Amino acid sequence: PFRYLNILDQNALEETVVNSQIDIIVHFSALLSAVGENNVPLALAVNGKGVENVLEVGRKYNLQVFIPSTIGAFGPTSPLELTPDICIQRPRTIYGVTKVYAELLGEYYNDKFGLDFRCLRYPGIISATMPGGGTTDYAVQAFYDALMYGKHKCYLKPNTRLPMMYDTDCTGSTVFVGFISNKSFR
Repeated sequence: PFRYLNILDQNALEETVVNSQIDIIVHFSALLSAVGENNVPLALAVNGKGVENVLEVGRKYNLQVFIPSTIGAFGPTSPLELTPDICIQRPRTIYGVTKVYAELLGEYYNDKFGLDFRCLRYPGIISATMPGGGTTDYAVQAFYDALMYGKHKCYLKPNTRLPMMYDTDCTGSTVFVGFISNKSFR
């Protein structure tokens, strides 16, 4: 089942897991880059404590946990070409910092407690809907601005490249990684 919960309320999360017989948590709750920068304490709570709550409930009830990460986990010192999974990250937004935290804490819970933790580091996700406060919002906003105002002013240099993925492709890859057997996963 799908539920809206306050991610900071671990008791409500546990109650939902028990009452609905949940065996997989797909945790998308987060404040994105631009929104998080405008409210760092809330971003730390939602993006940090929320991850802690999900992982702890996952451990306690032996669940599979999927938490997405982001290219925002990289920083200006990360390799730009053929970026490896394990490299210097040093993100410069609270969103990126908390995603690195989620990746590392998930690995810790996997190593220490055997939690079936899964994570994909997504590129910018775009869709037909209005942007929601992330770094790559400009890609969709440009189309809306062109339709509404006949122009769009982009803050990026013309040669800037950022990876993007359409939302339906993102959903497909998430479902694939989320439901592949643990034995096949590694």
